[in-house]
Amino acid sequence: RASGMRMATPPPSPTPDPGAPVPDPAITKSVSPSSATVGQTVVYTIVVTNLGGAPAAGVVVDDTLPSFLALVEATATRGTVSTSGQTVRVEIGDLAPGETVEIRVSARVTAPAGPPN
Repeated sequence: RASGMRMATPPPSPTPDPGAPVPDPAITKSVSPSSATVGQTVVYTIVVTNLGGAPAAGVVVDDTLPSFLALVEATATRGTVSTSGQTVRVEIGDLAPGETVEIRVSARVTAPAGPPN
């Protein structure tokens, strides 16, 4: 039951040199425990890694929790963390080649989850 998230990074230049290194930010997300009942806390771990050979500029991660979760805490190994309602935003900035940033979002289950969309 993953929540919605998106990652924004500026597009590459319109005419890149085919041999030049390019940024390649990738994102993975996991949750622990994989199932929970009302009143329990779950922790989402989001890992952002630049798999490319050039820095990824202006990396921002937005993660929106589903309505049956209440945000408890959000932290990141680097960047500025902010929240607005059900959305956690982490402004990482530049991400060097091979660099990884870990985001942890803790949330309390407040209602049974509905069926997946």
